[in-house]
Amino acid sequence: MEKVIYISIPHDHDILKGRGRKIGNHPGNKYLRSLVEVAGYDYVSSEKHERSVFARLIMTKVRTLNPPGRFLDFDNERKQWYEITNDDARHKVLQAFRDISPKIRKKLEKNGSKVSRPVSWLPCKFSLYSYMKYQYSH
Repeated sequence: MEKVIYISIPHDHDILKGRGRKIGNHPGNKYLRSLVEVAGYDYVSSEKHERSVFARLIMTKVRTLNPPGRFLDFDNERKQWYEITNDDARHKVLQAFRDISPKIRKKLEKNGSKVSRPVSWLPCKFSLYSYMKYQYSH
């Protein structure tokens, strides 16, 4: 079992686990939502078994920021934050995709578009990574 490192004050690149206005307005959580919105169209068009790739790539993007973003949860007993597991972080990102998916589907239907595999989809992991690296570098 790994030693838990507690964090008193999260920085702006950290993603905070939880719900509510305070969590949602944290700069890291806003950044996560912006990444999810960009990738959301490809996410809703992908096969279910491919969707965890999007989460892993977004987690990598967050963790390669300077300073690196961390996925944190609050310990109510200690009144401090701690880094969550990769599985919990992946679930956090996938939940963000699930939250935005209905909005994207509605937008696509309103514009008369079907939810189908976009031309931009690249099935090779290396190509997908390059694609998302390009998409999120702006």
